[in-house]
Formats: sequence, structure tokens, C-alpha cells
Amino acid sequence: MFDFLNKNKKEADIENTEESVQVINNNNTDDRFALYLLFSKKPEFNISKIESRISKICDRNAKIQNILEKEDTFNIYGTAEIDGEKFRIVGLDISIPSEITEYTVRCAYGQKEELEAMENHSYHIIAFYAGKSTDYNVIYNAYAKLAYGFLEDNFVGMANGYAWNAISPGLLKGLFEDKRIAEMAYTPAMMVWRNFVKMPYGDNVWFVTKGNFLYGVHEYAFKGDSFEDSQQVYDMFEDIFNYEYTERPQIGVGHTIQLGEDIFLRFRDIYELENELEGDGIGTLVLEFITEDEINK
Repeated sequence: MFDFLNKNKKEADIENTEESVQVINNNNTDDRFALYLLFSKKPEFNISKIESRISKICDRNAKIQNILEKEDTFNIYGTAEIDGEKFRIVGLDISIPSEITEYTVRCAYGQKEELEAMENHSYHIIAFYAGKSTDYNVIYNAYAKLAYGFLEDNFVGMANGYAWNAISPGLLKGLFEDKRIAEMAYTPAMMVWRNFVKMPYGDNVWFVTKGNFLYGVHEYAFKGDSFEDSQQVYDMFEDIFNYEYTERPQIGVGHTIQLGEDIFLRFRDIYELENELEGDGIGTLVLEFITEDEINK
């Protein structure tokens, strides 16, 4: 289970990709954050159509430029600018590595048909962030707008290795066309820019968040008895995330927290599945139930 993982997997993924497309990295290798746009086949890449579609949801016109097409596997290079946020884009006439599919598409939520389409993609664009923002609400919003431009061009999803997730075309479209979920385009929404991953382990299930670290928040893990614990654990994770994200408390191993009237928890270190549960940034805190008498002790 998840044998391919290690603590530096994201860095290795991008390094391996960059070795194959060195032409785009000769001038600047600082902008290493990247997401993957997935396609059923090579997109038409009609620049005017892409720019027009993106510009409809932007504060200012989008720009897709410096496009170089070559008759080889790595056949599209260029840049994009969306609301002042810049990207370098590289199109590859192959699917993303199976290891990346394992911890993105196969960890994603969505309609069966959409997940299968992502699984069976045959072309992808690597979008390297080349802007200056450090606010991932801004960065992810720009990525969503970039992907939106390809919605009618064989696009089947956007894979995010940092959050162990992939966004379907239906969800992406809704971020800009459905008022009920529009705020998710620019907030740290779970199942969009972060993820809730379930890992069967023996007779138990480990639940863990992925992607919190980009918002300066711990990842959380909890060992449950079965998948039936999913909703309760999800709610606990979200309550703690919202508290840590908005209040910025100093929490760590040994600290305790009360949620509502009757949920009492202590944070502890990871004690198994370290490679899978450990998060980047400030790391992962494992949650364990305690009694009311143990709070603040």
C-alpha cells in the first residue's frame, strides 16, 4: 500500500519531469510548484479561444504566449498570465507517471465516469507557477482559471500532488458558474485544494489530510475502526483546521483540544505508516480520543 511514497516524493516527481523538459528550465528553476492538467488526447490549443474563455472569469484579460510547438513527445512550451499570476506550461504527449496517478487521481472524489476519464488520460500539461504570490488561495485560484480555459478542449481533470487530489471538469466548471460553490475557488476548500484520504490498514482505517501544509497548518491523522467513522473524523479535521487556520494557535504534540460538548482529543506523534501519514511543512499531528478529565493535562 502506497509503497512508492517517501517524504520527498513531490520534489522527486518535479525533478524527474524537469530532466525531460530541460529546455524550459535553463533560465529559472525557482518556480518549482506545479500542477498537472490532464487530457483525453492532445488539446487543439487554440490560443484565442483559451484566452477568451479565461478572460470571461478574470478581472483582466488572460495572456497565453511564447508558444513553441515541436513534433516530438514534449511538444508544447509557453507561458500564461492570468490576473497577474504567471505560469510556464509544458505539454507532453504522454500520461503522467503511474506513481503520481496513484496518489492524485486514485485518491480523488467524483463521479465514476470522470475519475475513469482522468485515469485513462493520454496527454498532460505541466503548469509551473512562476508568479510571486505566497498566498495559495491566490495561486490555486489562478490555476483553476487556467484549467477553465481548456474545459472544451479534451480536458479531463487537474491533478494536485501536494493535496493528493484531482479536480474533475464538473467541479472546476462549478467553481466559476455555480454560485453555491463559487467561494471554493478562492478559499482552502476540502476536496478541492486539500484532501481527506482514507488508508485501510489491517483491521482499521487511517484517515489523513493532505494539502493543509500549504496554508501553514498541520496535517491531521486519526486511526478509525472502519470507514463508518469517515463523517465524524472529517468533521473533526475540519473543525481543527478552521481553528488553526483562522486563530493561528501554537499547537503540538501533547496538547489537547475540545470540540463541541463531548469530543476530547490529544495530539500525538505518528507511530506507524510514517511515510504515508507524515506531511510537509510543520508536519502531521495524530489525534486520539481522551476523556474530559484529561483535557489540559
